[in-house]
Formats: sequence, C-alpha cells, structure tokens
Amino acid sequence: MEDSLNENVQKAKEKKGIFEIGNPFGRSVAGFEGGDVQEIPHPKTKATQNNVSGNKGKRKAHGIESYMTGKSLDRSQLSIKSCMQSKERWHDTDMAIALWFYDACIPMNACNSPYYQQAIGKIASMGSGYQGPSYYALRVNLLKDAKKQVELIVDNLRSKWAETGCRIMGDGWKDNRQRKIVEIVGSSNVVHMVTDNASNYKATGRLLSEKYPTISWSPCAAHCLNLIMKDVGEMTHVKDVITLASRVTVYVHNRKWILSWLRKRPGWREILRPAETRFGTNFIVLKNLHDLKQHLEALVTSSAYKRELKNEKRKDVKQIIVGKFWNNCLIIVRTMGPIMRLLRICDSDEIPSLGYVYEGMWRVVNGIKELFKNKKKFYGPYIDIIDRRWDNMLKKDLHAAAF
Repeated sequence: MEDSLNENVQKAKEKKGIFEIGNPFGRSVAGFEGGDVQEIPHPKTKATQNNVSGNKGKRKAHGIESYMTGKSLDRSQLSIKSCMQSKERWHDTDMAIALWFYDACIPMNACNSPYYQQAIGKIASMGSGYQGPSYYALRVNLLKDAKKQVELIVDNLRSKWAETGCRIMGDGWKDNRQRKIVEIVGSSNVVHMVTDNASNYKATGRLLSEKYPTISWSPCAAHCLNLIMKDVGEMTHVKDVITLASRVTVYVHNRKWILSWLRKRPGWREILRPAETRFGTNFIVLKNLHDLKQHLEALVTSSAYKRELKNEKRKDVKQIIVGKFWNNCLIIVRTMGPIMRLLRICDSDEIPSLGYVYEGMWRVVNGIKELFKNKKKFYGPYIDIIDRRWDNMLKKDLHAAAF
C-alpha cells in the first residue's frame, strides 16, 4: 500500500512539473463549470525539450515578448507590454495625440468614433517608423477605396429591397444633385415615405400616393408629438409655470455661490435650462426641477440665503419655491409623461416605432383622463389638442394596420 501511494505522489509531481513548464501563466486558480467547456490537454514533454540547448544542457532563457501576440488590443484589454510602460512615456504618447487634435482643430467628439481606437491599434501593430498616409493619399486613393467599401455595403442592402421593400425618411424630395429620391431607389422598391408635417409635404405626399398607389405616405410621428407639446405649452397656466421655472433656473445659474452651495449637497444634479425651439425640453426641465425640490427648498431656507434677501430677485425666487409652484409643476409633469414616453419611442432608432403609435396615442388619452379622475373640465383642453393633431395629421390607416 505504501509503495502504491508513493508512486501516485511521484506521478502527481511529474504531472505538475510538466504543466508549469508548458504554461507560462502558471496553474489555473479557478475552474470552469458547465459541459460546454473542453479540457485542454497538457503539453507533452517532447515539446518542452526544444527550449533546452544541446551543448551544455542549460535551459535557454526566453523573454516575455515570445508570449505577446502581434494583434493590437483595444483599450479594455491592454497588453502586458503597454501596462509595463512608465507613466512618463504613457503621458508623452497621449500628449502627442492631444497636440495633433489641438493643432488640426479636430472636434473632441472624434475620439468617440469606433474607428478611433481601431486606427491607434493598427498603428501600434505596425511598429516604430510607420509613416502616416499623405495628403494626396487621403484625398484621392484612400477616399476611392473607402467609397468602394461603402458601395459594397449599399449594394448588399439594395439587393434586399425588392424582397422586403424600404422606407424613405427625409426632409426633402431631392438629393444634393437634384435627383428625385424615389426614382433613385426605384418606385417598385419603396413601400413607405415619411416626411415633415408642413403643408407642402402633405400635398406632395398626396400626389405621390396618387402616382404610385403602392407607396404609403405618413407624417413624422415625432414632429406631430412635438407640435402637441407646443400647443400644450401655449396654454395660459402651463406657460405661467414654464416662465416661473425659467426664472428659477436663470437665477441659480447666474450665481456662482448658489451653484457651489448646491453642488456640495449629496444627490444634487445640474438644473437644465428651458429651450425656445425644442418644446419637449420645457417639460423635461419641469421634471428636473421637481426632482430637485428638496435641494431648492433647503437653499431658500438656509442661513446663507437669508443674509442676501435684500435683493428683490432673491425674494421673488423664494416666493416661487415656497409657493404653489410645485403642485402645478407636478400636475403638468404627470400630464405630459405619457406623451414624453411615446416621443422617446418614436424618436428612437433602436426599434421600429410604427406599430407603437396607435396604441401609444390610446394610452396617452386614457392616462390623462385617469390623472384627472375622468373630470372633463380638467382633461378637456388637453384632449382637444391631442385629438386635433391626431385627426388632422397623424391618423393614418398604416398605423392601425401596424397595431
């Protein structure tokens, strides 16, 4: 029995030694679970003998470069060599890229491009001494190659138009070369046309449907919802609340000491400013202000604010914050909540929103009625605005069919 145990221990030591020689990263510290993982066999002893020199029997030393791959990794998977660089060299490399951005007036948002890190990785894989493309190459040769790549992608999509059809979404009927978009794509391949809600587009859409019966035209749902919010924002009581909210936001943003005081509070978020052209932004600002209600109430009741009450504007802002502003703000936010949710769906590029318009408008109407306990004198003005825009603009058979 003792001989058998000693033999097993000896085999285990030999097996452990072989594995440590063949695996440069050492033994595994965590095992995998699941039947989909295949076990990798241990390297043979013969494979490890190539590292030993035949003259003196000494093992030949290998650097860590032998285990580095030639492919460049992205920022989330840094190579060992890049991690071992000094902070000074890392900073010099970053500074070289930053100076190129500053000198060429490249927008900072360019670093968010998916090709940014890919380009840096390709340069690193070329090694030192790589010369970038010249002005002529970027302007002529490489531009032609990039155009060919895009044409291949477009041709691949165009081959599917005859089978699935396509939808054209645009702000005009012609491209930059004054070519009609429908004729470029092919009238037999177009099944749906979406444009703005202006009167000229509505008339053109009607003529287009008469000329091509297979093409359906519908206005932009997101634009219709924006017009609904514009009409709601012009209601007297809503306009008054938005005006008060604008006075509060302007006052806070124009006082540095107030911003400094608020930013020290845990949970504080920056106040948004109303916009004159984006109607949905006004209601987002009201929601943002209501979320910061406790912080603003704490501000106007603080000792620092009381010392500055000689200013008339500060007295007015305090009257707004401690008055009935919050109740009116909450009513408007809850009323416009269903419309804002539908706008996010229609204005998103992640999923097709055609099938959600009909049900979304139904939910908007019912949500507003439930909010006001089905009292028509309260929900009537809002429903009238929605029905007028829905009946005159957005109501199409295509939405009902998609629903």
